[in-house]
Amino acid sequence: MKKLLSLKAWQLFVICLLGYITLPYGIGEIIDAISGILFVVWMYAIGYYGEEKLRLMGLPAKNFELFRFNVYFIIILGVLMNILFFVWTPEEGMFDSFESWFIIPIMMILYFLYAMLHSLVFVSKTISELERKQPASFGDFVVNLVLLVIFVIGVWFLVPKVKKYLVGEYDEANLFESI
Repeated sequence: MKKLLSLKAWQLFVICLLGYITLPYGIGEIIDAISGILFVVWMYAIGYYGEEKLRLMGLPAKNFELFRFNVYFIIILGVLMNILFFVWTPEEGMFDSFESWFIIPIMMILYFLYAMLHSLVFVSKTISELERKQPASFGDFVVNLVLLVIFVIGVWFLVPKVKKYLVGEYDEANLFESI
């Protein structure tokens, strides 16, 4: 997992966005699932090693167990949804009437959205606390949160921060060489 944090920004950009390239049916979905899983594992690595470093700095810990559960939930449900939409096609008129079993997938999708939001906030707050060396408020970590949400742009700003605070491979004089 530590190796994933030492990737350069362009490498992480290519890996995580590879699934959006139009490929033949089936291969594209598999690559998309792998790139999504790698993004979530990258976030988990930031949360894991960041919390470890924050604990050594004496800062109060966040709820890491909930973060860990949410990351596992995102990965498992993401893979299941990818398999379901790849294999299953609904029958004509299947969703015309509401049935009680629809509640389960609706609740799982709602929790999936919460888990993703919680994980993004956890990681952005961890990065901000490592930068500021004190507990972060919403105003402190909102920029990192936006950069995680728009990852296409944010990767170029977040990777140097992660390298600086978690990997130790950051050189201020050669900033663009580390990207």
